[in-house]
Amino acid sequence: MSRAAKEKIKTALIAVLLVTAVLLAQFTGIFGELTEGFKRAPAGGASAPIDDGTVSVEAARPTVIVVTDAAGARAVAKYDSAAVDTVYERTVSLMGEALSSADEIRRCPEDEWRQALSRSNVMFEYYNAAPLELIGKWLGAQNGFDVGELPVSRLCFAWGGSKLYFQSGDGFYRAETASLGGEVSVAGEYRAENAYQFELDADSSAPYLILTADAHHPTLITSNPFERTENTTAILAAFGVDGTQKAGYTESDGTQVYVSNVFTVSVSTDGILTYHRSAATNDSNAIGVVDGVELARVAAQRVLDAYSGDARVRFSGASGTGNKLTVTFDYFLAGGRVFLPKSDNAAAVTITNGTITEMTLCFRAYAADAETMLLPERQTLAAGGDFRLGYSDAGGGVASPFWYAAEGEK
Repeated sequence: MSRAAKEKIKTALIAVLLVTAVLLAQFTGIFGELTEGFKRAPAGGASAPIDDGTVSVEAARPTVIVVTDAAGARAVAKYDSAAVDTVYERTVSLMGEALSSADEIRRCPEDEWRQALSRSNVMFEYYNAAPLELIGKWLGAQNGFDVGELPVSRLCFAWGGSKLYFQSGDGFYRAETASLGGEVSVAGEYRAENAYQFELDADSSAPYLILTADAHHPTLITSNPFERTENTTAILAAFGVDGTQKAGYTESDGTQVYVSNVFTVSVSTDGILTYHRSAATNDSNAIGVVDGVELARVAAQRVLDAYSGDARVRFSGASGTGNKLTVTFDYFLAGGRVFLPKSDNAAAVTITNGTITEMTLCFRAYAADAETMLLPERQTLAAGGDFRLGYSDAGGGVASPFWYAAEGEK
């Protein structure tokens, strides 16, 4: 999706949220019942809005895509967001069809996984592992996977033999799939520097890191969406608050606090929104990770994404089980994660007994600016250790790229 198209969608969403604010003021006073959408129905799953499919496919967008043709030539989309978008649009249907037709998933030896990466295939890599069932749901796969909530960081469809491969931590899995067309040649896009680390160094501690020649990475211009009144009104409306009314009270640091008999919403001067409500005492609905992530995504991620500029908000983790689950999301841009100055994550959502009881959302907008030269990946490896690209948002209006250690990751 082009940046212009994305901005049009965001503008439309802001307009819808503004209309929502007016309706809330007219029919419900300062606080409406929108927050009932943050509560899971006693039976039949979450009561949050149902995705139209397009947004779910967007949620499944990987950080890195590698396409290898029969001749061994590779096209790699990693640090160029537009390239990732283009290759994803060409391959997402294929991966969805492969997941839909996959049969029983079984463990396989690592050598077989490496062979799959070396022949004709398309590989998706996620910055943070996500449950296979969740990725399948985002991609529209119709079958269930009898693997529990297996966290997957990479999945690869290999045309030779029509197999689907997965990496989960140090384990590797495969499943037979339907025979699918769409095999591509990427010889014209081949860059000799594109290689998996295991192909260059048998002793690498990060063998499936895909190396590119990219050494230039953008600095990011940052801003606080709450600096615009229309944004404040629309964002608060999404959480059941009429932003045209005065806050219930203002704390000494300037934080605006809105209080109802159901929930509390506060907005700090640096763009951090917090939401709190008590879990219903008669509600004992446990929630699984997949349903919990979807509930959190609809409640938090989609609101942040509407104001994030060039960045995208992505699932980054889930902790806890059953009666209390915390789901986190982070900002990503140009192949790297943004590290925030006053928040561990872009969003942290806690679900207690099936109800969202806590949310912390750090609203930021990012725009790619002039590029900065960093050490090329291969030199960084030689300097010591595994690494990932990050952006440091220190709160001064600019986020700078840097390499950081990624211990324990393959």
